[in-house]
Amino acid sequence: MNDLFLDNKPWSYIRFGIGILSLLAALAHFIAHLKGFQFIDYFIIFCFTIAGLTNMTNDFGTQKSYLSQKDTCLVIRWFNKYRSQTVYFSEIESISLRKTEIIINQKNNKFIKLGLTTFRTDQKKEIYRFFIRLSEDFQLILSRQFTS
Repeated sequence: MNDLFLDNKPWSYIRFGIGILSLLAALAHFIAHLKGFQFIDYFIIFCFTIAGLTNMTNDFGTQKSYLSQKDTCLVIRWFNKYRSQTVYFSEIESISLRKTEIIINQKNNKFIKLGLTTFRTDQKKEIYRFFIRLSEDFQLILSRQFTS
């Protein structure tokens, strides 16, 4: 099975706008304090500049979502999580496909929620197909709950 890489365009545009606002705030602070700079002024300008560049570049390219199938596990990197998560197929009890999220129930009574609200319709279909194929390949329980 191929790995699935997703780009979250609406969230990228929002972050790009926040980045521009942060850079403009750094520029405004620089212009407002031209006569006398103190250490705190340099620090504020530095922080706003780093925040602006980080948001404009989508955390320097690390804010990508992907689903990757390995031999015995599923590696999930979602745009709103800080780290990737590894779930072994032997630990998965069931997978629930819903209209706005996917829930992976584990045998230790923990679950992983993957939000789908910011993805485009074609990306959601790709994600659904990925989990349907995954459940068929590894005989996992799959439930589809698309009603409101």
